[in-house]
Amino acid sequence: MLSVDHLTKDFGNGRGLHDVSVQFPAEQTTVIVGPSGSGKTTLLRHLDFLETADAGRYRFDDLDYDLSQPLTKQEVLAARQKLGIVFQSYNLFPHLTVLGNIIEGPVHVRHMAKAEAVTQATTLLAQVGLADKASAYPDELSGGQQQRIAIARMMAMQPEYMLFDEPTSALDPELEVEVLRVIQQLATAHNSLIIVTHNMAFAESVADHIVFVEDGTIGYDGDPHTFFAQPTDRIRRFLAAGTFTA
Repeated sequence: MLSVDHLTKDFGNGRGLHDVSVQFPAEQTTVIVGPSGSGKTTLLRHLDFLETADAGRYRFDDLDYDLSQPLTKQEVLAARQKLGIVFQSYNLFPHLTVLGNIIEGPVHVRHMAKAEAVTQATTLLAQVGLADKASAYPDELSGGQQQRIAIARMMAMQPEYMLFDEPTSALDPELEVEVLRVIQQLATAHNSLIIVTHNMAFAESVADHIVFVEDGTIGYDGDPHTFFAQPTDRIRRFLAAGTFTA
């Protein structure tokens, strides 16, 4: 189980996170939603220590950190080794082939034998529907294909939790579907996922758990069916804002 308790981050401009407590159940998909600038991505980035909290507690399996105290590099690494994250941008190494991108981490960070890493990468490429792209370079791929490679690269590190920060925001709708389908498959297989998204249709289809963030606080934390079927007035307005009617 991964959780944060009383997480606080003050950016000095009124934005940040204010006494946030959330549990992210293992083998479930937690989807974080909310208005732009609400703190969704900030919350996600704190889970991987890409942001430094002012206060709070971080618990992950046997790790238990007081976030009001400086953490050592070893403590941060101990958490990051359990996590994989996919960003809005693909961040692939342009000088490496698709296969080279996927085996880079397992070989040089996890010290996996190269032959084993190649076998794993081949399996993952088939899983994301790109078995024929192993020898291609990133600039030869579409945005959707590059993002699927980024997902395969993250999976190759065998993380306990997979984090996604708006993974399709830079894609047009047709390419977006390719990526969402891969993430849906990961959710169906009961991986531990935490996803930040603006796509409410996808959120409703994939979530086991919904967290609604607004103004750096938690406005809802619970069952997705209740969130979408019996929303509060505020959540109803939020959902309606994403639905166009002529």
